[in-house]
Amino acid sequence: MSMVLPDVVGFKLLGIRDGVTTIDLVLIVTQMLRKHGVVGDGVGKIPLADRATIANMSLEYDATMWLFPVDEVMIQYA
Repeated sequence: MSMVLPDVVGFKLLGIRDGVTTIDLVLIVTQMLRKHGVVGDGVGKIPLADRATIANMSLEYDATMWLFPVDEVMIQYA
């Protein structure tokens, strides 16, 4: 069996300088990830149940949460 492995983008965080907030950090990391195409319109093609599965399994890949943008699918569900 073979499997196509995606490119991995990682960040080595060494600390946060005085005056820089964690929000600043998240915004910069998000900006950098967008350059690699990590976020985008493809999320809208993922069914809501699958989004929930991805979010629920976040602990498996050492994340504490997963956020999806609010779109028409989520609005219809709510």
